[in-house]
Amino acid sequence: MVATARNLNKARKALDDVAGDNLALVQLDVTGKAQTKSVIEEAVARFGRIDVAVNSAGYCLLGNLKRRPSRRSKPSSPPISTASCMSCVRSFR
Repeated sequence: MVATARNLNKARKALDDVAGDNLALVQLDVTGKAQTKSVIEEAVARFGRIDVAVNSAGYCLLGNLKRRPSRRSKPSSPPISTASCMSCVRSFR
């Protein structure tokens, strides 16, 4: 299994109890297309193939939503969770 995270220290702490030879921790910022493709290539080189890819990248708004300004205009780009998913899928080409 390859687990990716922007912060490897946090990933190591979270996965410390399952660490072993079958787990690779790799730093990845899914907004970088070249880095995403590199991680996929690294996973295939180490484990031979990728059976399943799961993307859980995203962000959330914290705080009182009533106090946040509303956005009436259409966002200029897809949210990070959508964009990162599309980037990862395209990197399998």
